[in-house]
Amino acid sequence: MSNFDHNQNEISSFIDNEETALSKYEDECERMIQENLINGQDSYTQKLFIAFQNAATNVTKMFRERSNGTNNWNTFHAAAESVTVLYKESLDTLKDAIQLGILNGELTKTKDVLRWTRRRQRRHIRCEEIYDYLIDRSPYHLTCPTDIGSTNNGTINQFPIVDDLHTFRQALVMDDNETTHHVDTSSHDHSEQLESFVRQQVANQLARKRDFHSTDLSIGDSQKLKRARYM
Repeated sequence: MSNFDHNQNEISSFIDNEETALSKYEDECERMIQENLINGQDSYTQKLFIAFQNAATNVTKMFRERSNGTNNWNTFHAAAESVTVLYKESLDTLKDAIQLGILNGELTKTKDVLRWTRRRQRRHIRCEEIYDYLIDRSPYHLTCPTDIGSTNNGTINQFPIVDDLHTFRQALVMDDNETTHHVDTSSHDHSEQLESFVRQQVANQLARKRDFHSTDLSIGDSQKLKRARYM
C-alpha cells in the first residue's frame, strides 16, 4: 500500500469518526429541544387550566349565593376578576404557543437541511447550493397575530382601564352588540339583563365607597371641631 493510499484511508477514517460524533451531538441536541417543547406545552396547559378552574369555582360560588338570596359584592368581584384572568392567561398562552410553533418549525427546517447535506455526501457544500435548496421550498411565513384586544372594531381598547372590571364589562358589551344581529329576542334580553346587573353592582359598590369616604370625612371634621373647642 502506497503512502498516498494510507493517507487517504486515514482521512476517510477521520471523516467517519467526525461524522459519527457530529451525529451523536445532533441527536442529543434534538432530544433536548423536544423535551423543552413538551415541558413548555405542559406548563402552558397547566397554567391555563388553573385559571379556568379558578374562574369556574368563583362563578359557581356566585351562582350559589345568588340562588340563596344573598348578594355579595366580593363574590361577584372575585368571579369577574377570575374570568378576566382566564382571558388574559389565554392571550399569553396563545403567544407562547406561537413561539413554540416557531421553534418547532426552525427545528424541522434545520433537520431537513442536515438530511439534505448528508445526502450530498461531500465534506464541503457551497453556500449557493444551500440557498437553492431553501429557495425551492415553500416560503416560511408566519403572520404574527394582531392584539386580540384590538379586534371587534377596537371595542376593548376604546376606553382606558378605569377599574379592574373594565375588561369583564367590555366583554358583556361586545356580547350584547353581537346578539343584536340575531332574531332571538330572549338572548338579547338576557344580555341586557347581564349588563344591567353588572352596572348596578358597580354603581352600588361605588356608592358604598363614597358613603364610607364621606362618613370618614364627617368624623374627621367633628373631631377637629372638638379639639378646637378645648384649645
